Amino acid sequence: MKLYITGAVGSGKSTFARRLSSRMGVPCTQLDELVHVTDPAAPWGNRKRPKEERKNFGLEACIYRPNIAMLRGMFRWAKAYDDGSNGTKRRLVQNAEKVLVLKRQRDAKAMLASMKRFQSARMK
Repeated sequence: MKLYITGAVGSGKSTFARRLSSRMGVPCTQLDELVHVTDPAAPWGNRKRPKEERKNFGLEACIYRPNIAMLRGMFRWAKAYDDGSNGTKRRLVQNAEKVLVLKRQRDAKAMLASMKRFQSARMK
């Protein structure tokens, strides 16, 4: 099973993914760790790996250097996600039967709790 968790920057995707991974006992891979590499010379403290390099998918911690350029980028990315201009929501519609939308923290907590109950029932 593969889960693709998407959402606005700073919305808690990574935290949710780690918790879900822990509850389900499955590995968690952050796309940032696969697509980006630390680069102190870049404005955000990282850069996108070239396609050839991404084929190897080496894993290492992704470290962002917080600064005003990063903050501006976060607002741009969040707006593009929210208004649909980056195409993510359009792609999700193609697989609507496989999509679960969690809009609030309480939705995510309820989902994690139901996964815990499911896992407990499966262990009996």
